[in-house]
Amino acid sequence: MGLIRLTLAMTVLLVHCWPQAQRLHPVLIDARFSVELFFIISGFFMTLVLNTKYPDTAKGALLFLRNRAVRLFPTYWLVLLASIVWIALLRGFHVPYAKMYVVWADPRWPLNALSALLVGFSNLFFLGQDALFQLGVDASGALRYHGAFNFHPGMTMSQVPAYWYLMVPPAWSVALESSFYLVAPFLLRRRIRVLAGVAALSLAVRIALFAMGLQGDTWDTRFLPSNFVLFCTGAIICRLAILDQRVRIPQALGPWGMALVPLLIALHVPLVNGLERILGAAAEPMVLAVTFALLIVCMPAIVRTTKGSKLDRLFADLAYPVFITHHTLLIMLRVAFGRDHWIWQAFTPYVPLLVVGISLGVVFGFYRPVYAWSLRVLDRPGKALVAGPTA
Repeated sequence: MGLIRLTLAMTVLLVHCWPQAQRLHPVLIDARFSVELFFIISGFFMTLVLNTKYPDTAKGALLFLRNRAVRLFPTYWLVLLASIVWIALLRGFHVPYAKMYVVWADPRWPLNALSALLVGFSNLFFLGQDALFQLGVDASGALRYHGAFNFHPGMTMSQVPAYWYLMVPPAWSVALESSFYLVAPFLLRRRIRVLAGVAALSLAVRIALFAMGLQGDTWDTRFLPSNFVLFCTGAIICRLAILDQRVRIPQALGPWGMALVPLLIALHVPLVNGLERILGAAAEPMVLAVTFALLIVCMPAIVRTTKGSKLDRLFADLAYPVFITHHTLLIMLRVAFGRDHWIWQAFTPYVPLLVVGISLGVVFGFYRPVYAWSLRVLDRPGKALVAGPTA
C-alpha cells in the first residue's frame, strides 16, 4: 500500500503547490478526498496491526500507542522546530503569503494565557488541531466557537481564525488520526457488527450535519465523529478478508489495484470531465465512488502482493514526511521570493522534487535511525501472533 499512500501525499502536495488551479492541479483528485482515502487505509492497517502484533491487554494497548507516537512525533517535531525558527526570523515582517504565520510573527494578535496553553499543547501533541477550525480568537485573545461571530457552516468568520495558529497546518489530519489511535485498541478488536454500528452512527452524523446546513471541510473531513465511518470501513474489510477470512478477495486484484487506484487519483478531473457529457452532474460522484470502492475491495490483495517489498516499504516511509514537510517548505519559498516573483514562478514546477528529496533525507537520515534507536531502547512487542506487517 506504500505506493498508494505516497500518491495520496503527493496529491496534497501538488494541490498546495498550485492553489490557483494551475498546471497539474486541475488533473488531481481534491485533497480532502485524498485524506478520506488515507483514513480508510489507516483503519485497515491499524486493525491488522492491533490484531496480529499486540496482545489484547492493557500493556498491548500501551505498546501500540507508544509505537504510533514513535512513528509520528520525531518527524513532526523536526518540522515544527523548523516552523518555529522560521516564525522567529519573520517576526516584525509583513508576510502576505503566510497568514498562518502572521499571528505568531505579529504581536498585534496575542492569545490570552489559557488560549496560548491550549494552542501550544495542540501544536506540540497534535490533539485538538482539528477543533481549531471551528474556533476563532476574539479581541481579548480568548478562543470562541465561531457561532459567536458571523456564523458560516464552512470556515471561521472571525477576524482571526484559530487555525491560523497552527505551525504545521497539514497536521490537522494527523490530529484526527491520533484521536482515532486513542480509541483503536478498544474498538478495532470488536466484532464486525460493532464496527458496522459505529460506522452507521458516524454516517448518520454526516447526514444530520448536512441536513442542518453544516457542510464543507470543517464538518465532514475535519470533524472526528464524521470520519469514523471511514476508519471503520477499512477495519471491516480487514476483518472480513484477512483476519476472519469470511470473504475471499482474488489475489489477482492486487496488481490491478496497485495500478488503477493511483491512476484514478491522479487523473480524477479528466475522467470527470469526460463522463460529464454522458452522466452530467453525476459524473464526479460516480468517479469518486469507483475510486473508493476499488481501494476498499483491493486492499487485502494489495497488502499480500506487496508484503516484504522493500520498495513499497520505502514508498510508505516517504508518504508521511512528504505530507508533513511540504507546507512549511512551500511557505518558506513563497515568503522568501514572493508568490509573483519570477524565481518562484520558475521554481514552482520543481518544488515537488525538492520536497521528495528532503523527505528522502528525513527518512534515511532521521526517521529510520530514530525508529531503530527507539526499538533498541524501548521494549518492543513480542513476535507477531500471526503473520502481519511490521508496525
